[in-house]
Amino acid sequence: MLGTNSKALKICQLPNLEGGPNQPIRVVLEQLNHHIGSIYCVDWSRTERLIASGSNDRHIKLLVVPNLQEGNREILEMTLLGH
Repeated sequence: MLGTNSKALKICQLPNLEGGPNQPIRVVLEQLNHHIGSIYCVDWSRTERLIASGSNDRHIKLLVVPNLQEGNREILEMTLLGH
């Protein structure tokens, strides 16, 4: 996962290291304009389903990410203001 100055949140899939060093990193989910400001921090739970992001817009966003391997793209989101 990474946050950007462009306000987007991207979830990436890292390649299998056994396949060689020149494999691309694939973006599996991208949320454009996820925050109003630049995203400075991102963390996720051990279950890989709950993601928190923080921004200079003073908001914290919590996401429940679907199982992307099943093809479900519905994301549940909660915003905490003034942090």
